[in-house]
Amino acid sequence: MGGLNMDRGHKDRNEIVALIAKLPKTQKFREDPDFKALCLYLKSELQEDYMPVAINNMSKRISSYLMTHSYSSPKELVNLQKELLKLNTKQNSLRHLPFLFNIY
Repeated sequence: MGGLNMDRGHKDRNEIVALIAKLPKTQKFREDPDFKALCLYLKSELQEDYMPVAINNMSKRISSYLMTHSYSSPKELVNLQKELLKLNTKQNSLRHLPFLFNIY
């Protein structure tokens, strides 16, 4: 069972890396200190060993950014947030499966 979780986390990590790579690199965003800080934070979270924690942390940070920068947020960031929320929901439901089936 442990191998399955590792594979799942690895697959999620690859999806997230691909989505982060799609974030805009235009001058407007390269010069925005908040956006630069967010991108650095997202990349540092990818170093986290346990992906569900990293996914949750990244999702929270993006939510904060979107609340304060909604007028200028790139659609790629919104897409990343949607994917993180889907992965977070999936991770949370998988976490409870053993208890639903009384597997200890």
